[in-house]
Order: sequence, then structure tokens, then C-alpha cells
Amino acid sequence: MKGLTNSDLFASLVEKLLAGEIICEITDESLYRFLQDTVHQQDVDGFLRRIGRVLRVTQDGSGFFAAYRNLSDSSIKQQIKRNFSEVINDLEPLVRWLRLALSAEKMGNPLQPGDTLRGSELLKAIENAPALVEELDRLSRSKLFSNNSTGAKKQLDAILRRLCENGYLVARGSSGSVYVATGKWARLYELLQFIGAHEQLEGVEDEPSQREFLH
Repeated sequence: MKGLTNSDLFASLVEKLLAGEIICEITDESLYRFLQDTVHQQDVDGFLRRIGRVLRVTQDGSGFFAAYRNLSDSSIKQQIKRNFSEVINDLEPLVRWLRLALSAEKMGNPLQPGDTLRGSELLKAIENAPALVEELDRLSRSKLFSNNSTGAKKQLDAILRRLCENGYLVARGSSGSVYVATGKWARLYELLQFIGAHEQLEGVEDEPSQREFLH
């Protein structure tokens, strides 16, 4: 986005936010830095508020996103309910993949925005642990990561591509085997915290806090 004016950045930013994207330093450094300016934040938030949205940032400050301002409109409630259901369906395979990656990489903490994963090192660790190979195969048959690949390398490549497509990772380098975690992981952890605080999920569309998680 080199050479773009503030108006260009503003327009691109709003389009991405309304499309449900999370703006972070990894996914789009130019737009992320644009939002570091409090005046720009206020301008974007003011525009979003006029169309029933609001600008939000993850608790760790790694990503910006658009949320609904209120839940008074029945159509908005239904849309949020549908979106929330879709997110819930993806949670199990995402958490299982995260556990697999943590076990393989021997990471002490959950994957954070900006963390780097190297496909070759991840594959080597998985292939040296039969239990991880089996888990990788099970993940490859899940709805989120469904693929027809055989063998750990092809299955891992397919899953990493899907994570890139869904905005959780960004491929770096010419080889395409280095991946950087995005701010979407911070949003996932916040959602898990929300679920942990609301064990009864039915009727969750009526919870005011839900709008913090959905676009």
C-alpha cells in the first residue's frame, strides 16, 4: 500500500473491517499502523457507528475489528447467532490443532500473534511422535481441515494452507514454509474465555458481550 493517501487507507480499512477481517501488524502492517493514530481510530470508529458498528481492539492490542453496536434489531440478532454458531463449530479442530502444534514445538505458552512456525521443524517433530501423526490424520478428516491428502507432510501442508486461508497464519519467505501467527489467535482466546464464562450457550445471542466477538 506504499504511496496510498489517508483516504485510500481509510476506504480499504473500512472495507476489510466490514468484511469481518481482523487488522493486525502481521496481516496488514500499513492499515495497522494507520490505526495506531488516535485521530484515525476516532474517524474510523465514528464512521462505523453511523452504520451500526463500532471499532474494537483485542485485549492484547494486537488486532482491530468491527463489532455490532447493539442487538436491538432482530435481523442483527439472527446474523450474530448464525456467525457465532459457525465459530463454535470451528473451535474444536482449532484447539486440537493448537495443542498438536504446542506439543510438537514444545512451546510453553499458547501461540501468540507474531510467533513463527516453521513447517519443516513442525513436520519433523510430528513424524517423530506416532501419537501426533495419528492426531494430524484425525484433524485432516475434520470439517474445518478436511483434505484427501495422505502422509504427514501433505496433510500438514493442507492444514497450514487452511489456517492461512482463514486468517490465522500468514506465509512468509519464498519457500512458503515459514508461518507467522496473526491477531486472529488473540480473538480466538478471547472467545474461549467468553465461552468459559458462559457455560450455557443456548440463548447466548441475547448476551450483550457477544457483540464483542462477532462482526
